[in-house]
Amino acid sequence: MKSSRLFFTACLCLLSVFARAEETFPFEFLNNSVFSDEQIYIAMVGKQNGTDIWIDFSENSSGNPAIKPMNASYNTIHKTTGDWGYADIFTKLSDIQSKIAYMPQVYACRMFISFNQPLYIHFHETGGYAGVDLNNSTDPNTGIRFENIEFSKADNGFWINTTRVDAYMYSMGAEIWGLDVYGNEAYVKNGDLLNYSGMINKWNTQLGSDPDFAECYREIITSDNLGGIIEQPSKLASFKEGGVSASYFQNYIDQIWSAFSSKQLVCDQGERGIWRGRINNGVLTMVGELGAFNGVTATISRKPNTQEVIEGKGCLAEGDEQSKALQAQLSGAISRGIVNPNAADGATQDWGDFNNYFEANTYNKYVWFFHQSDVSTDRKCYAFAYDDTFDQSATLYMNKPSKVKVTIGGFADDPGGNVDPTDDVKFDNLSNPIKSESSYTVNVKYVATEARDIWVCLFDNTGTWTVYPGGEANARVEAGSGVVPVTINLASAPTPGADYVFKCDIRPVDGDWNSALDEQIVNGITITTGGDEEPESGTGKTGDLEYSYSFLQSGTSLTVTFTVTNANSFTGLVPVLFDKTDGFTEYVGTAGAVITKTFTYPLGETTTFAGKWMFAGGDAVSDDISYTMKLSTEVSTQEASSVIIYPNPTNGIINIIGNDSSFLIYDSLGRVCLQSAGQEADLSGLSKGTYYLRFTDGTSLHLIKK
Repeated sequence: MKSSRLFFTACLCLLSVFARAEETFPFEFLNNSVFSDEQIYIAMVGKQNGTDIWIDFSENSSGNPAIKPMNASYNTIHKTTGDWGYADIFTKLSDIQSKIAYMPQVYACRMFISFNQPLYIHFHETGGYAGVDLNNSTDPNTGIRFENIEFSKADNGFWINTTRVDAYMYSMGAEIWGLDVYGNEAYVKNGDLLNYSGMINKWNTQLGSDPDFAECYREIITSDNLGGIIEQPSKLASFKEGGVSASYFQNYIDQIWSAFSSKQLVCDQGERGIWRGRINNGVLTMVGELGAFNGVTATISRKPNTQEVIEGKGCLAEGDEQSKALQAQLSGAISRGIVNPNAADGATQDWGDFNNYFEANTYNKYVWFFHQSDVSTDRKCYAFAYDDTFDQSATLYMNKPSKVKVTIGGFADDPGGNVDPTDDVKFDNLSNPIKSESSYTVNVKYVATEARDIWVCLFDNTGTWTVYPGGEANARVEAGSGVVPVTINLASAPTPGADYVFKCDIRPVDGDWNSALDEQIVNGITITTGGDEEPESGTGKTGDLEYSYSFLQSGTSLTVTFTVTNANSFTGLVPVLFDKTDGFTEYVGTAGAVITKTFTYPLGETTTFAGKWMFAGGDAVSDDISYTMKLSTEVSTQEASSVIIYPNPTNGIINIIGNDSSFLIYDSLGRVCLQSAGQEADLSGLSKGTYYLRFTDGTSLHLIKK
């Protein structure tokens, strides 16, 4: 059975891995299924120091992970008389103490979770094992429902994914708590959002009558009466050579090979940069153009067929490492329908533009199904061999894990399952930069399993984690979810500068900071001088990456800031700022979510910028954002303007006389609160404080909400 290209295995095999009892970490199982703990069987196989091993969960503990060698002596179970024997390695979930296993540093691991009965896994004499073959009618595992979890642990981190490269049999989920690469506390999760019946019903509704993919649903389970499974098309006879869908991709592939035999193919391959090439005599040759890949050549030796695209094999898995990387990119792009054979000669195609995936006439509908937002967390899933291109797989990473949880049944509330909601907090559109003021109100999104305290803290910019005087405050919330404003009243306005830090966390009622259940830390906050200038700001999204931007002008000086607002969802972020005002200039920032740079431009000039973020598994680029240098950055006073606003102050509706253009209303942190095209606006939903109204013609006025 082909692995989901455990991409981390290839990396980790180069590392020296050592098992030390003190390095174990808890691996918790949560049963959110219709099966009892006694009906769930768990086993794990993997490697340590180059040796094939398995872990005996019946003996496993924090001080003794119970690692055992993989050899034929464990083949003590027989299904039929005279068979070659199967290893006695499965433990019932009910027999795993506290439903927690303890993992040392092991890699290339596969955890089998089966239902109602254990699987039949044969160990070879010198290591290695014979797994499950869904399409072999003589396989002893025929009819057994099971799932896989793949993971690796090494000195440089922990990786885990819930794979759909072979099939969907039951919903699963995974979560990790620990420290990220910067030493900050972090939390990540991924998995199935629908329970089993919801998943099967959705498949049958969307693809149950599809002429090619309806065959993926198979009624082959006999160990229970739940229903069938959804099998990857690469495993079906209908998609193999000679099958009715064997040429599913062929017309699309033919179009690509024909088109780029007569014109250039240019594609953005994310962290690999821009590549340019064409097809000559059936061979696709491409050359990198940026950074470390500048001048590097990669090839695909011939036109692939449907089976090679779906499985990532043959001419899409051969040659040197650069060629294999190109082959993975093309296989992924064809599977997602993102290659455009009708593109203009030399036009750059962005193969990482998630918003344009699955829009062509031909794409892998199995992959599309599991990448829907209501099916998989953040629309990420390991649904085919090269699904890790552009970070679309379900793989999770943590630099130093403190706890892992596998949820059997996924993140939906299955009948008979246990619900385990997680307390969660993060800032809601936190602006950066902000003005130096003695009071800040910030909004915090939260999920609370019961009454909780939400805390916000501002740290100074000394790098010593010193709370700015008066820079802590909290709000109490009841069980549920929402957005809560928290106001901190400082002893004095902070000195303008960079590298301030905001933190929010969620705690038990009256708990101290050590009891925090979740937190978010935002580094690199820039505080600017006070006065009447306010930043122009906004937000955007590219793929799964969410960002904010701001422009702060002081005379001819312009400070540009781009910030990733969901940085916890990415690993290894490195920000880049593109200045496209006059040509193209690239500024690479230090590792993190924020990049800020100050420029000097003539008044009246229109500037254009974009943000780019590189991260593990891909990159993302924002839209181009323009800002016109204003002739004056002073906010017009109402007395100096011909525009009249009344009543001001107000606790409700304001009326405007003297300007018919549309306008935006900003808060003191530069965030857009309201937008209107009329001559009135309702401020009743805003908090008390000072606001700024800016018309499209540039006129700005103060507002006070009382």
